[in-house]
Order: sequence, then C-alpha cells, then structure tokens
Amino acid sequence: MSKRINWLHLSDLHYGQKNQNILLPRLKKELFKDIALLKDDLGKVDIVFFTGDLTFSGKKEEYDSLSVFLKELWSVFDQLGTQPLLVAIPGNHDLQRPELRDPVVKVLRRYNQDQETQEEFWNDLVSTDYYKLIQNCFGNFTNWYNEIALPKPTLTTGLIPGDVATTIKIDGASLKIVGLNTAFLELASDDYLGKLAIHPLQLQAVTGADPLTWIEDSDISLLLTHHDSKWYDPSSTAYYEADIYPPGTFFNHLCGHLHEPSMTEYGLIGSPKRRLQLAPSLFGLEKVNNVESRIHGYIAGSYTINETEITEQIYPRIAVKMRGTENYQIAPDYTFPLNTKAYIEVLHAISKSRNQISEENAATDDEIEPPTELKDDKANILQLEKRDYESDLEQVPRAIYTKLPQHQKIRLIEQEDFVNSILNNRYCWLITDWSLAEEEFIGTVCERLNVENKNNFIINCEDVVSEDDIFDAFKTQTGINFTEFCDMINTLDSHFLVFNQVHVSLYRNLASFRKLERIIKSITAFCHNTYVILIARQAPNISYDKNVVKLTPLDGPQIKTYIVSHPNSEDYLTIPENLDKLTHLSGGLPYKIDRFMNNLKYASFQELLEIERGKSEGVDIDTIPKALQETLSYFSETTNKLKLRSLKLLKILTILSYGETYHNLKRFISNEPISIDQIAELEGMSLVEVTTKNRVLNHVDDPNDNYHIKLFRVPKQVRDVINSMITENEKDEILKNGCNLYFGNKWREGSIKSIQSFNLKSPTRFLNIDNCQLIVRSLLFEAINNESELEIERSAILAVNYCEHILKIKDYKNAQTTAEEIYNLLKNTSLYSLTANIAKVLGKALRMSGNRERAVQVLQEAIDTEEHQFSNVEKNSILTDQAYAYLQMNNNDKAIECAKQIEKTSSPASGHGVTAKYIIAQATLSGEELLSKLRTLERAANKAHYNVLANNISINIADTFSDQEDRNRRFTKVLTDSADEYNTIRAVVNKALDTMEKGNGEINHEDLQLLNMSYSYLYSQRMVSLFDNCHKALWLFCIKNKFFPELLNLFRYSSFFWRISDQEHKEKIYFDSILAKYEDDVKSIAASQQNQLSISYLTRRKLELGTSKLLS
Repeated sequence: MSKRINWLHLSDLHYGQKNQNILLPRLKKELFKDIALLKDDLGKVDIVFFTGDLTFSGKKEEYDSLSVFLKELWSVFDQLGTQPLLVAIPGNHDLQRPELRDPVVKVLRRYNQDQETQEEFWNDLVSTDYYKLIQNCFGNFTNWYNEIALPKPTLTTGLIPGDVATTIKIDGASLKIVGLNTAFLELASDDYLGKLAIHPLQLQAVTGADPLTWIEDSDISLLLTHHDSKWYDPSSTAYYEADIYPPGTFFNHLCGHLHEPSMTEYGLIGSPKRRLQLAPSLFGLEKVNNVESRIHGYIAGSYTINETEITEQIYPRIAVKMRGTENYQIAPDYTFPLNTKAYIEVLHAISKSRNQISEENAATDDEIEPPTELKDDKANILQLEKRDYESDLEQVPRAIYTKLPQHQKIRLIEQEDFVNSILNNRYCWLITDWSLAEEEFIGTVCERLNVENKNNFIINCEDVVSEDDIFDAFKTQTGINFTEFCDMINTLDSHFLVFNQVHVSLYRNLASFRKLERIIKSITAFCHNTYVILIARQAPNISYDKNVVKLTPLDGPQIKTYIVSHPNSEDYLTIPENLDKLTHLSGGLPYKIDRFMNNLKYASFQELLEIERGKSEGVDIDTIPKALQETLSYFSETTNKLKLRSLKLLKILTILSYGETYHNLKRFISNEPISIDQIAELEGMSLVEVTTKNRVLNHVDDPNDNYHIKLFRVPKQVRDVINSMITENEKDEILKNGCNLYFGNKWREGSIKSIQSFNLKSPTRFLNIDNCQLIVRSLLFEAINNESELEIERSAILAVNYCEHILKIKDYKNAQTTAEEIYNLLKNTSLYSLTANIAKVLGKALRMSGNRERAVQVLQEAIDTEEHQFSNVEKNSILTDQAYAYLQMNNNDKAIECAKQIEKTSSPASGHGVTAKYIIAQATLSGEELLSKLRTLERAANKAHYNVLANNISINIADTFSDQEDRNRRFTKVLTDSADEYNTIRAVVNKALDTMEKGNGEINHEDLQLLNMSYSYLYSQRMVSLFDNCHKALWLFCIKNKFFPELLNLFRYSSFFWRISDQEHKEKIYFDSILAKYEDDVKSIAASQQNQLSISYLTRRKLELGTSKLLS
C-alpha cells in the first residue's frame, strides 16, 4: 500500500521590505488562488517548508506582520480542508545585524580566514561570546517561531539558533527533517560567497550524535538550509560533502537565497547523487543593471512511497506579468521540462537501509553469518577434519613483501596504526597511490605481525565494481571458488589476504560499503589466521570506517632518515643543501630516491640533478593503477566543458608543481572560471591536495593575512602521470601565462613587476615564489635545448632580473637556489655579462645563507668573468660581500685585503668607504677601542643617511652592552627606523630574547607580531643562529603564558628545521623538555586539525627516538 506526503516549499518572503506593501496584496491574492487551484492535482498540503528570509531585517515588528500574513495563508488551507505543519529555518535577512564595532563581530567577520577562530568557535560554542552574540541576533526569529499559533511538529533544537530536527508521521510515512542555520556568519553587508560555515556538529546535535542511524529508519529524509553549498567556505564544503550530506543519505536538500528556482542532482557516475532544490523568492525585489526585476514563486510537490520506489511529483510555480497590465498571475514555470499536466515526475528506486542490512545480517564478529557464497554446501565448511591444501593453493596469486632497511625507520606512526588495526580488527584499509611503496610498507610490518611471506595472497580488484564481482574475481584469478579458498586458507598460519586496487564503486556510498564490510568481516570471522588488507586510492568516508591508514610522500626529515638507512647511502647526500634538492626532485617518492641513489654509481650528484631536471618523466601506462587511469579519464574522455576545465586546472598545477592559491588560479585562467566545487571534487578524487600556511602563534594578528592561505597542488605521483598528457604547446602556454601572472605583461622585455615573497610590515598579495623559480629555469632550459639565441638571451635576462629582484627583497634562500641553477646553465653560453651578474647574486645569497666558502669562490668567479665591465660601485659591492664572508670565517687578513681594495675606488664618506672602515675595525680592533670606533662610524653612517649600515653597526654595539635598558633602546630605535627587514629581524629577536630571559617577560603586541613573522622568515631562509634565538624567545613566551598548543606547534616546525639542517642535538633539548615538564599540559590540548598534526608529530618523534611512552 502506498503512502503519500504533499508539501509546499516557500522561501525568501522578505516581509517588511521597502515598497512591498504596493505589490504584496495583489501577489498574495494570486498565491492563495493558485494554492486552491493546485488542490485538485496535488491534494491537501501536509507540510510547508520555509527555507529562510521570512523577514527583511529581523525586526520584531516585521515578525508580527509576518504572523498576520501566515495566518491568512493557513485560513486558506483551512478552507481547503487541511492544517499543514510549518517547518521554518532562518536566513540572512532573519537576524538583526549587530554593531560592527563589537570585538566579537570583528573576529567572526574574519572567521574563514582564521583557523584558530574556527576551532575555538566549534570546540566549546555554548560557553563563548560568539554564542551569546548569535543568540541575540536570532532572538526575534527564535521567539517568533516558538510563539506563532500555527501547527508545528515537535522539534529538537540544536547548537545554533534555528537548527532543528523532527520526525513526522504522515499517511503512515516517516518523514525526517533536519534544518540547519547557515546564516549565522552574515553579520554585515559583506560578500559572503564561498565564506559561510556549516559544521557536522550542527547535524550531530539534532540527531543524537548519530545522523546516519537517525536518518535511515525513515521513508523520506530532507535537509533544509537557507544557502546551498556554493556559499560555504572550503572546509565547510568538505564537511557538507563528507559528513553532512554524503551521497545516499538525505533524499533532497531544500534551500533558497538565490531567488531563482533550480532543481539539480550531481555526483560521480554510477554512484548515488546529491539532490538540490532551490525555491524561488516568494517575494523578491532586486535590481539588475539598475532595473527592477521582480521574482515571485514557490514550489509544490508530493512524495508517493511504495515498497520498491518513490514517485516524486514537482510543481514549480512562477508569477508571470500579464500583458498590458501591472498585474501578475501565478502559473506553471515552463522553464522546467514539465509534462502535459504541468508537473515533473521522477521515479526513485528504494535501496535497503543500513538497519535492514543489519537486521538481515545480525551477528557478532565472531559468529557473523557469511554471505551466500560461504554457505555453499559444496564448500564443506563445517567439516571437522583438517586437510593439507598446500598443493591446491599453489595456483593462487601470492605477494612477496620484502623487508628493506630504508623502509623500517620511516612512517612509524603509520606502521603503529596499521599493526594496531590488524591486531584489533583483523583488517585495515591501506590508502596509497602509484609509487608510494605500499609493498615495502607491508613488508616492514610483516615481522611485527608474525606473518611469513610465503602465504600472502592477493586479489586484483581494479575491475571489481559489485559484490558479485568479488566472487567472480576469486574464481577467475585463483581457479577455485570463494568458499573453497576460505576453507583452504583456514589451515594456514598467520597470513595476509590482500584486496589490491579496490574500486571506489565498492564503497562509494553507505549501502555498497556495508556489503563490502559484510564480506570482509565474514572472512575474518571464518578464517581465524587471516588478516585482510584493502588497498585503494581513495579512503572510505570516515563515518563508515575509521580503520584506515594513509601513505603519503615522505617529508624532508623522513627522506633524510630513508637516505641514511639506504644501502647506497653517502654522507654528502644529507647535507641540507643537497637534501633540499633531492626532496624536490623526488617529491618524497621512495622509488625516485632509490633510482637516484642507484644511479650515483654512474654519475655525480650534480650531473644526475641536471639529467633528472632535463628529462621529461616517461610513464609506462601499464604500471599505472587502473583506478588512477579511470579517475583521469573521467576528465579527459569527455565533452563536458566543466570537466575539461578541471583537467586544464590539473595540467596547470602539474606544471606549477609547488601549488597555487585559488585567487591566483582564477586569474591564471580568467576566461574559464574555476570554482571551489571543482577543487573539492578533485581533492575528493585524490588528484589535488590542500595545504595551509599556518603561523606559530595564533593569538597574534597577521596584518598581511598570509598565514591561512590555502595552496592547491597535485601530488608528485599524480603529476608524473598528468605530465605525460601535456603537449609541448600546452606546457609553453602554461609557462608563459605564468610569466604574465607572476612577472607582469612586460616580462619578454626582461621587466619584472614587484614581487614580495616576504614583507614584515606592509600588506602584499601572496605569490608562490617557488613557481617563479620553476618558470624562469624552465624557460631558459627550453631555450638552450632549442638553440634559439634570441630566446636564450631573452630568458636569461628575465632569469637574472628575477634573481636580482628576489635578492633585493631579502629572499636569500630562493635567490641562492634559483641563481645557482641559472648560473650553471649560463656558464656554457657566451652571455658573459649576464653570467657575471648571476654569479654576483649567487655569491651574496650564499653568504647570507651561511655558505661563506662557496660564496667567496663564486664572487671571485664573478669578478674574473666580467672584471672590466663592472663599475666601481658594482665591484665594491662584490668585495664587500667577500669581506663580510671572510670576517665570518675568521680570515681577517683576507677581509682587510678586500676592504683596502674598496678604499682605492671609493670616497671615505661614501657608503662603501664607511663600510670598508667598519670591516677593517672589526678585523683589527677589540674592546673599548673597537667600541669607540664603531660609535664614530655609526655617526658617519647616520650623517650620510646610510641607514642600513648604521643599523647594522648599532646592533653590533648593542651586543657589547650588558645593561638591558641600553640594549633595549638601541633595538627599539632600529625597529622604529625599519630601514631594512634583516636588521629589523635581528633587533626584534634580540629584544624579545632579552625580555624573556632578563626582563619582565612582557613582549608588546607589535613586537610579538614582528617576532611571529620573523620566525616564519628565518624558518624559510634557514638562518640558523637567528632562528635558534627566535625559537627560544617564542618558546619562553609560550611557557610563560601557558600557550601549550602553540608550544607544540613551535616544536613541530623547529624540530623539522633542525632535522633537515643536521642539528638534531638542538631538537633533543626541547624534546626532552616537553617530556620532562609539559607532557601533561600537552595531553590536555583540545582536539583540532592543527593541534592533531602537532600531537601526531610528537608521537612520531617518540617512536623515532625510541621513547616507548606514547601519548594516550
């Protein structure tokens, strides 16, 4: 017997809007008339969904007038013989906007830019000022909905005002409704597209913390919000897709806000779809190009449910202006594909719910009823006599997992989680991708699980898309059926049964996942010595299964550990500079590191770098997992413009391998706009990963807002495949478009627009400067390969100008890396002047990065290459860098020699002249004599307005003082002057460290802000001595203020720095300090994404350093 639910979907009435009283009476009359007419086709209305913007500005008097309007509507329903229930949720017009100067409002307006605010907001919302503010804003809505005398269902209220859930019985059908408030951040008249929030905690609060179970015992379940997912920020979009509305949960998502009706469904081919129904504005008044455009309408419909299907009928209605009059009539909206009866009819097959599946398969893990295949009488499962099946199993495919020394000491957290999952649950998902070395990973854990290699069986599942296909695959690949196989392996000692390359169709939605889960648990229940491993590209939804371990490319410290443990290891490979190069070249893929190290038998390190950089990565299509091939073909083998645009985005991010921001990607392909939805889809398919630039101290504002930037990048293993799909013309176009983006339109002339990779005090637009390096090197390399003199010179000018530019803005590390590559390319050309200039850049960058011996050598090569072409000023600049390098190497004689050469060609009062005197003083004087000379030189530098030199001398003078006040005055003067950022950093680090070690421990807000940003700069530039002091100041500050999440975050970054800088002894001091003094504080840190990263890192270091006590 069928059951039926009839409904109306209303939205965006905006009651109280200016001039509404002119048109609303006529429109109201037409609305009431149309609802009466629909009764003959639709029947009596059971429920009305109102998806927000009931009023115009959330004022009490607007709600009072709204009540009058709705009571009139319900009197019409009464005349039609029905009293429908009202379910309403608020929209952005239903709150009273607060005072924008309120500090809480200011924080919430930056919600989507500040991860710490997001975490604080959701961790303990009801006890925060945020909650009080939101309650006040929606107070009129809450009071109105509670008090209006209209039929309403019994509601469960939730976390945010307006969050509700209800279960209603209508005509014997169970209708479950969740309404979530998505408007609580719209506190001002800002542009909120892509910036609003929705969170799983909202859903859990109204569904007893188990939304899947709550939804499943219903005939129809609906999600109501005011905004659709286009308005959500990226993290909320991810929550929406994975945790709030994964495909196969809610029957439909009803919303409004856009004022234009829409009914869509979307999802992956072959999987359940998400459905979205946007109602038109019941009363909209908008201006389009300064012309008023009225949009009025609603949607009616019905759900008819029987045992096998749901019949959905949808009646979209729109107000149409009558010709020659100002009157409107509400009529069917024929912009939709209506049938002859003016409605849309859609049939939906009903799949079994999780509860039904559970009832059919109710059993514990130990006595779970096997699927049909395991109950086959021929399998003789219940026989008591054990037989030797060794000969029968010889034909079954086996996997040999090799234990290699370089893999034993990496991925220790993953090893620990994998072993625990196997021991506790007898199975584990292993999420990996092409070339991430899952076989070696499994080989590493075999010994810990007492699993021998000889009896590990493997079934290829890349073509398996259904439950039945699994059994067919067993038969095809093993020659025996599933039940016989299970019977045979039951006689063996501990072993793995590996389902390799599990197709996403087997677990894409809850129903299919439960079928697969049932098979796996049947195997582990029946075969007591069998451990099951499921290897796949994409992880199952975390709400389905948390028994998941994911392999990712190795980071810098792991690469270092891998190299040290490798049979072909050489000490020079872990020198920080070489480790950096190998990290980027390999992308953290173990097989690339292995290949490089094996090839060192035939070529030097530098030769191999040039060979690897110069060759196009060849990919054997047969070695690429079918799952990855299918995923990419979804985008490449289509005529769908959106999918082709996503493929283009993948190609761009493959060439721009360091990743880019959404803002810059939009500018990159401005004529083909990309959306957050596209990026979310690519991330869901494991084709794009998202990383966030985080700051150390989240309590400190960042004026540039450069610490919550999301970078989108294609993983190395995927890049290698996509790279083989990119034509030379496409690559050339991407590189040149990159030049336009990064360098401006005049790059062909060698002109570089201002690029600011780091700025302490002034706001700058973020550019991923690593991509700039990649582009200039690629252009020059291609030009040299093509032997085009014009292009070689043009590319060389661009590259040299770029390197000079980033040196000028104090990005020494990138200047060194890029200049070294460009220098090696230009040394074999006849462009001597450009070669000398790039050598000059490289030499200075090397000196500032601490590579003094190499700096002296390269700077001399610059002089030797173009000695007679350099001006006196240019040559003195080179000699100055050489002299400073010699001073730092304690080679005072050479420093004096350079200084005297400077004095020969510069006037005593010039910048170089004063600098030469300063160098000679440092090399020849000490004590009071040196201090007196420095004071004289400082006055000379200030008089001539050589501020950088004056500040440099001032800081050196301060270093001789023991009195903190005297030191503090000098540091403060440098900070006030801020003639150059390097001395600003030196000053703020010294001042902060003095304050924490010798002073009152109170760092003022501006200095703390500078210190926070200085840490990021020193971290990126690898300036070891200054970095150590900056870390120490921040460490002491965090301890004094009990900022333990920040303390742990600081340890994570500093530990990483020291490990890749070959200074683990420094890390050990702070590691021991945490365990000895602060472990209890660390354990009490609130769970959040960033905190979890820091906790996991500390746990990993405990494992790596051999500490047995793990964080509980």
